[in-house]
Amino acid sequence: MKRIKLSFVSIVFSTLFTVTIAARENEKIIYNPLLIDGQPINYEQFSLSSKGVITMITENTKGNGTMTIPFKVYLRRDNKIVYLGGSASTNTLSEIEISKVLKFANLGDELVIEPVDKKFQTSGRVFFLRNNLVKFMSKFLISKNPQDGC
Repeated sequence: MKRIKLSFVSIVFSTLFTVTIAARENEKIIYNPLLIDGQPINYEQFSLSSKGVITMITENTKGNGTMTIPFKVYLRRDNKIVYLGGSASTNTLSEIEISKVLKFANLGDELVIEPVDKKFQTSGRVFFLRNNLVKFMSKFLISKNPQDGC
């Protein structure tokens, strides 16, 4: 019984702060344009406590390899920008320490990373910072049939 309780507690805490990513309609994600410390971002492990330098890349059309794309990063809450993350309207970034932005984030915020050049628009990403614990627990606590007597 202790193992079951311990396993349940582990699941609860591991799902407490997770991030999901939304792709635009009709967008095919062929590759991962975002790197953290030079490695592709693992979206399943990305959280409010993530640390590392984020860069955005694309395939180099003039040869092999990749090239860095200038981008903007900001936090959005209730469709309003609440933090510009060092990328004011005239500033663009080639990299940023993501923990400096995430320290201003709340659950429910959107972390937006978008390229400056519109030709790279499909490289942009929106992370919805959610508490998946509520979603996970609602499967067990909320009855789908109000007549079931539970």
